[in-house]
Amino acid sequence: MSLIPTYAITSVVTPPAGLDLTTLAIWKDDWGVKGSEDDAFIRRTITRCSVAAANYCNRVFGIATYLDVIRLERGEALGRIANGEASPIALRMWPLVRVLSVTENPINAAADLIEGTEFETDLGKGLICRLDGNGNPRTWPTVQINVVYQAGYVLPTDTNEADRTLPFDIEDAVGRMVWSRYAERQRDPFVQEESVVGVGTTRYITTTPDGNLSPDVTDILNNYRVPLLGGSL
Repeated sequence: MSLIPTYAITSVVTPPAGLDLTTLAIWKDDWGVKGSEDDAFIRRTITRCSVAAANYCNRVFGIATYLDVIRLERGEALGRIANGEASPIALRMWPLVRVLSVTENPINAAADLIEGTEFETDLGKGLICRLDGNGNPRTWPTVQINVVYQAGYVLPTDTNEADRTLPFDIEDAVGRMVWSRYAERQRDPFVQEESVVGVGTTRYITTTPDGNLSPDVTDILNNYRVPLLGGSL
């Protein structure tokens, strides 16, 4: 069970190199779009929909560098003594790529801890654990801990498809968003229903009742959404 800090403040040290969660070539191949006359619109829409997906999920998908300033719980609370147990600390952003530095009490100590000797990392779960001189878990001796780390996915580009780590269903969700906006160029996007006597009725469902994303898109993105808790920073 992870040690819950009193609070942790996360700031961006280096933003991701890109925002787009799919590429023009991939999207056009997926949706069978030919020609280049609409390429400028599609590129803009890919960026807009990628940002919308990130905002909906309350997170950044591309690899970025972050600083977590963590202040551990100390003192007595709810009848127990909280003294920075040996349980690992969970970093705020994920998936974790690598930890760049861990510094205890950074105001009075400049030296970073040594990975593998003084701390170890579980990249898959985004956890760091303090180690003693024998390599065993120990308590964190200071109240404040600064952690600089990289987290996020390698995004798809036209040149590194083999290196990507972004889940394919996230790219699919963004592709669906782009297609709906591309298709709306050919019709009134506000039409809820069309009836033709003797032919039938057509209804367009493009958004949820409380947002601008369709149900099939939110169904995918909900798997990657970070909940916002009251009082979180």
